[in-house]
Amino acid sequence: MTRTQALADTKNESTTDRPGRQEWLARLALLVGSTVFLVAFAELALRLVVPPADPHRGDADRDPFTFFDHHPTLGWDLVPGAEDRHVTAEFDIEIRINEQGLRSDRAYGDAAPPGTRRVVVLGDSFSFGHGVAVEEGWVARLEESSDSLEAVNLAVTGYGIDQMVLRLELRSRDHLAFSPQVVIAAVFLADVFRVTSDAHIGYRKPRFVLAPAAVDGLRLAGVPVSRQAAPSADQRAGSLLLRTVRERGQTLAKHLGRGDAWPITEALLLRLRGRVERGGAKLLVVLVPKDVAVAGRGVRRDLNRRAVARLARMLSELGIPHLDLTDSFTRQLQQTPGEALYFPRDGHWTVAGHRLAGERVAAWIANQGLGLPPEQP
Repeated sequence: MTRTQALADTKNESTTDRPGRQEWLARLALLVGSTVFLVAFAELALRLVVPPADPHRGDADRDPFTFFDHHPTLGWDLVPGAEDRHVTAEFDIEIRINEQGLRSDRAYGDAAPPGTRRVVVLGDSFSFGHGVAVEEGWVARLEESSDSLEAVNLAVTGYGIDQMVLRLELRSRDHLAFSPQVVIAAVFLADVFRVTSDAHIGYRKPRFVLAPAAVDGLRLAGVPVSRQAAPSADQRAGSLLLRTVRERGQTLAKHLGRGDAWPITEALLLRLRGRVERGGAKLLVVLVPKDVAVAGRGVRRDLNRRAVARLARMLSELGIPHLDLTDSFTRQLQQTPGEALYFPRDGHWTVAGHRLAGERVAAWIANQGLGLPPEQP
């Protein structure tokens, strides 16, 4: 066989081995079909596995309670004089709102009683006392720590830092609401991320946007807030799979410090500190740990702790005293593993969790010389 014939035979063999156009199309069709099937299967499996939103959960998409109502500036607020029960598989409690629109069994004067120093607490469901009786919440535990201390609870379930600031401002006209010596903002990590959202727990909400030309760098948008209910997760159109992937991606980015939530939160903290100090009070911040940061493991735990550490650094740079409860809760869990600090399904503090938080906050403010002993008239 000549060299030319050998080369020709090799070329013919290569041509024979190479897939034809029809075979390539068949492979492509198989690949596309398999991908479509897997995506459809994943979508169906996700819809079967992920349950509908529980209306009794603190961060549910629908709020079934009568003690909340629409508010044109805050989005929603507590209804003065309202009474209701909050019942789940994990707790059954009474909710009573006093005539001042606070979760309390008593009314408060414009100023603290003689010989008493007053603390005003801003916060979300953890400070509102989701899942526990009013006397079992950490704000009540703080007040019990001293006969000379009075705590006024302005917390509302579902609030972000933006709504906390607005609620205090709306109640503060010529002077700071309730004339406190100390204002404590109890901040859960989700409160940071809520500032970029225009809806939560079934209500529309206001939000601040960055505005460099404004005095405090912020502009309030979305007010007056619409009465129209926000769509629940089950009512949102589109693929649950794609929505889940998008939301998880956004959550990851926020935890890593991306997006406007962090600079807006910084501006809001400065705004809050300014208002508190103009009212003659001191601003303190308590960082509320998520259950996964205390009892979780792996990436989720580390990611949450990293984000909380970012918030703590921000507070340090702003010169705002703060207490991170994460380590206290972690140590307590290690020392008494049989004592639940969080409701397993609900994710909020149990009575034991509130007791621990109240004790730690009371000791912290006492060590700083704030609130104890009382100022002399």
